[in-house]
Amino acid sequence: MSDKEKKAAEAKAAKAKAAEKAAAKAAEAKAKAPDTPDGWVKRLGKQRTIKLLNGKKVKRPDPIHLAAAQLHGWDDHRHHAGGHMRLTQADYEKALKAAERPVLCDDGKHHYVPHPGALSEHHPHGKSFKASKIGQEK
Repeated sequence: MSDKEKKAAEAKAAKAKAAEKAAAKAAEAKAKAPDTPDGWVKRLGKQRTIKLLNGKKVKRPDPIHLAAAQLHGWDDHRHHAGGHMRLTQADYEKALKAAERPVLCDDGKHHYVPHPGALSEHHPHGKSFKASKIGQEK
């Protein structure tokens, strides 16, 4: 192999390595980009396969996702805003955790407290909740 061929091969290898690195960086950026709650269900595999009476298998969101959607008003948002909410992965995961466990509040009772970063302003209590100190991380 001549010097010219070696240099060409090295340049080609460097170009392929740079393209691979750029693709990995783009995939990482896409993984961190805000997405809809339904998008996070698919991305994170938070689905269950259910067998219907006719024998057909379908994928449905996990019950915790459905509880989080109700608690945070994601369906209200879709209805009133005409589109899905956009959440970061961290906000989505905190919303799931909020729907999973009630917290002990000042009144001595346990309540399910929505995560403020995932709460829709179109939820019936969304604006008043965001203005209150309930659920604020200390």
